[in-house]
Amino acid sequence: MKKCLNCGINVGGQRQQCPICQNSLTGEAAENYWPVQKKLKLQSFFYKLQLFIVLTLTVVSLSLDFLMNINTGRHWSIPVFLWAISLEMLLKHFIRKSVPPAAIVTDSVLHVCALLLLTSWYMGFFRPVAEYVVPIFITALLIANLVFTLTDKKGNAMVYLLVSIIIGIAAYAFLFVKKADIPLSYTICLMVSVITFIGICVFRGRAVRNEVEKRMNI
Repeated sequence: MKKCLNCGINVGGQRQQCPICQNSLTGEAAENYWPVQKKLKLQSFFYKLQLFIVLTLTVVSLSLDFLMNINTGRHWSIPVFLWAISLEMLLKHFIRKSVPPAAIVTDSVLHVCALLLLTSWYMGFFRPVAEYVVPIFITALLIANLVFTLTDKKGNAMVYLLVSIIIGIAAYAFLFVKKADIPLSYTICLMVSVITFIGICVFRGRAVRNEVEKRMNI
């Protein structure tokens, strides 16, 4: 067993430094108390590798844009930076936790929609993204969460389906209240939301009720 001459403690396992003072240990290494998590180490390596690549590309784009002034009136590297940092935070969240597929899809779609809206507003093509891309993504999210809910045996997907339905209805209601010209894509999104809600209430009514009572602490 290894020993720290500074702290005077024995340290088992394969450690090279003292866990208290970080000085080098002396003596023979002992067997690890717990098995080595090779899978987690491999995941950590690939995450760090892709993080390094993404941050390197971000630094390069910022340098080209600001230092060499390669832009077309707007600094395109700012959206690149926002996308890189936001997606890295999202990926780190999913890697650290055991997240159900419905949560991954829902968080990813909403995250991407928000980034698309910000990027399009800054770069000057907000209208086509807001009128077509975002409602199409929400409609696809509804269909995906419906499939997850019907095939999920643990009951973890129901809340994400209900959230998707609320978003689909709220998007149409927002435009209706503003008395704006409502694109066909939002009308289709509303129809899918209402039909999905009716269908899930008919076939899984008790599960919907239980989920609502659980979330509202009734």
